[in-house]
Amino acid sequence: LQSSQMEIIESNEFEKGSPIDKLNELVRFYSKEKFLPEQLPDFISTFNGEQRDLSVKSLVGIRKILCSPNKEIIQYVMDNGIVPIVISILHQDFSPLINQECLWIILNLSTSDNPQHAATLIEKGIPDILLSSLELKDVNIQKQAIWAISNLSVESANTRDYFINKGALPRII
Repeated sequence: LQSSQMEIIESNEFEKGSPIDKLNELVRFYSKEKFLPEQLPDFISTFNGEQRDLSVKSLVGIRKILCSPNKEIIQYVMDNGIVPIVISILHQDFSPLINQECLWIILNLSTSDNPQHAATLIEKGIPDILLSSLELKDVNIQKQAIWAISNLSVESANTRDYFINKGALPRII
């Protein structure tokens, strides 16, 4: 973190409120920053080190970089093991904004036109995570899940049928 960011995090503003409030404030703070593809290795190494502590900056950075039209970035992120990390974070249910960031990463990965990327997401159990996300009260999380379900459903008839058989349509409508 840059010194200005550390000062904000260490300031009294972050001493008020619950840990979830602090995480949400960090998400809002980092969402205002611009990130470059060159930062991806640093963000990914945050998660692949000995300590897999949640790094809000890395989550937001990966999500924002994945919004790039450069599809090679998706391959890089997939090759570097972000999907299992995002799944792990989602299972820990840190906060709605952290979950939204994770689902947004999944959504961005699901936009790939490489069928292997969709197959990897499906193999890792993303469809069940997306379906359970539809049950949450947060509309933004539901939107991310719906878009990702849509993207994965067009990739194969099997995936589409899986979502239909699991009752996705009534939950979406």
